[in-house]
Amino acid sequence: MRLKATLLFSLFLFCSCKEETKIQNAVKEEEPTETIETAVIPSEESFRFKDFQIRKGGLGRINVGMSLEESEKYLRGLTRKRCDPFDFGFDGGGDAYIYYWKDQPVLALIPEMDTNILLAIAAIHKELKTDSGLHPNATIKDIQRHYDNLPLYQNLMMSWEFLYDEKANWDFVFMKDPEHQVGNYETPDAPGKVIDFNAKTDWITIH
Repeated sequence: MRLKATLLFSLFLFCSCKEETKIQNAVKEEEPTETIETAVIPSEESFRFKDFQIRKGGLGRINVGMSLEESEKYLRGLTRKRCDPFDFGFDGGGDAYIYYWKDQPVLALIPEMDTNILLAIAAIHKELKTDSGLHPNATIKDIQRHYDNLPLYQNLMMSWEFLYDEKANWDFVFMKDPEHQVGNYETPDAPGKVIDFNAKTDWITIH
């Protein structure tokens, strides 16, 4: 009798745990991706990429160190989605935001942890340009036409590589897989030697 009771109790626990797991998975699958309208403009107007030049410390009228609320005043007509700052190489938790125009990612704003003050900006869309015409999607060959010798580094935590402009404090980020790297590296911390001059920039991080 005791054995039968024990078996019944074990079966009950197994079914209960299985059902709880199913509910948790269902909630996770049905959780919607948050989309927030930052503003609305007439549909015949379009986003003015030329007003958002990539520059030292900022993108257009948005500056590193500015509040998120103030920055969004210049992003009328775009929608935003929350993302993890880690997606752009920034650790420490909190939320970052990617802004879209017609379902195309344009830029990301990364606030400091537990604040609304911008730590960095990621220029993502190829129509965002520097004063010399460089942009996300530019090749290393394009970049080297405007720079004598930018150092190429590995981000081992994120498994990507980047050219670093120390003067402007920009990272030209390349998300290449380990089997097809942009450069060769003698040591993990030292700059590497470019081997793929046709690699295209995935985004430009403005610090």
